[in-house]
Amino acid sequence: MRYGGDEIAHKILFDLGLQNKFSNYKILNAGSGFGSDLIEQANLLPNSNFIGIEYNKKYADLSCKIIHALGLESRIKIYCADLSSKYALLKIREKEGLFDGVYSNLAVLHIKNKKLVYDNIYKLMKENCKFRNEDYVSNSFTDIKFAEDKIGCQNLKTISEMHNIAEQVGFKNSLFEDLTSSWREFTKNRAFNYANMQDKKSKIKENFLNDVALFFTSKNGSGGVFIHTK
Repeated sequence: MRYGGDEIAHKILFDLGLQNKFSNYKILNAGSGFGSDLIEQANLLPNSNFIGIEYNKKYADLSCKIIHALGLESRIKIYCADLSSKYALLKIREKEGLFDGVYSNLAVLHIKNKKLVYDNIYKLMKENCKFRNEDYVSNSFTDIKFAEDKIGCQNLKTISEMHNIAEQVGFKNSLFEDLTSSWREFTKNRAFNYANMQDKKSKIKENFLNDVALFFTSKNGSGGVFIHTK
């Protein structure tokens, strides 16, 4: 699943301050999924190189196939690794060096040790590099158990707790933009579209079953199965 489409891929580069198409940036997506954001950004920045880190091996393998099919394998590389693994990210640093910009979209929420993730990412960044993390945080209304069971959130933190984690690992000038209203609208529309899709599937199945007639002959007769469609 990709949230935000091409618009978020553009917004990420704007927030990271990496928009000069003539520059040779090195950009990391921590939790790259199917690689859609990386592919769009590679088209926007034709002289830059991109790295994705994806924990789910199926996603990582599929994104590699898509990238290869698009002929972008020389500029986009995917690693299957755990963002909370100090050893794994150290190996990536040894191979790829440091990055001009790092971003993560709805990935850290699934990882219990958020401080370790932030610390690992911090060590992959050049001086004055920005890390953009779009994520869920908890507040007084958050149902922690629901978030854990239904969304896969682990050890969800408040805004102030995430700020403290950032400061502890060395980040400076941390900013927070509340996206609650836009996410609320997005999830409402997504729920509506999902319900319509399920209703459409149900009607297709019902129509199919109504259009299928099975005719069997008697035990000693000849015959077969006839499927009638509109």
